[in-house]
Amino acid sequence: MYISNNKFRLGAVTRANVHECAKLLAEQFVLSNDAWSTVNPPMEDAYKFMVNKTQEVLDWEDELKEEGMIPQDAFLSFTYLNEHGEIIGVTTNCELTQYLNKKSRVKLPQFEVLEKYGHELEKNIYAKDIVPGKNLYGIFTTMKKEYLGTGIVMLFWFDFSHYLHSLGFRFIYCRASSPKSYANLARYGADDMAYIEGIEDGKKMRFWWMRWGLRPISVIGHLVDKFKIRAKM
Repeated sequence: MYISNNKFRLGAVTRANVHECAKLLAEQFVLSNDAWSTVNPPMEDAYKFMVNKTQEVLDWEDELKEEGMIPQDAFLSFTYLNEHGEIIGVTTNCELTQYLNKKSRVKLPQFEVLEKYGHELEKNIYAKDIVPGKNLYGIFTTMKKEYLGTGIVMLFWFDFSHYLHSLGFRFIYCRASSPKSYANLARYGADDMAYIEGIEDGKKMRFWWMRWGLRPISVIGHLVDKFKIRAKM
């Protein structure tokens, strides 16, 4: 599915590619994410967690289809594919009410301290937004490191933003543990934000909370032009 450009396109996270997606997520989160590198889970544990968590998200997606909340051919979690069809980015999303109301079966011991901060930030969600089928919770997003800093990350956000907007969703709630991620999202369209900081075992934990507005292609095109977001190859 091509949206903002004809070189990179959206694909779905599926049962067939879940291990490839989980490997990319685990590697980037353990090695590059500020919060994950602080708690430092073993790579093997992180990979197993990402496999199981991504499968759980797909299970929840199947439930939405069974309930008729999204079309049978729709998807909420995405891959970003380059011109060779290779997966260069992954994002997993869950319907907001599912995420808040269902207890996840997937646990990572080192992740518990991070979840504590996440639950504090979840208090910033507006009650009016907790409406089935209207808003989403962005769980994990990553991009291969060779594509970072090229503008392609934001093209990925714009593309799945447009697709989810076309399904009727309006916002994604997400967390960021990096000042750079926070700054980019603030620049390109975060609608509401919160911040929390704490000390765990002498290490500083910092998280930003954002409500990202999903937008039609006309607005996305305006943002792409305004900020000169282009794929630098």
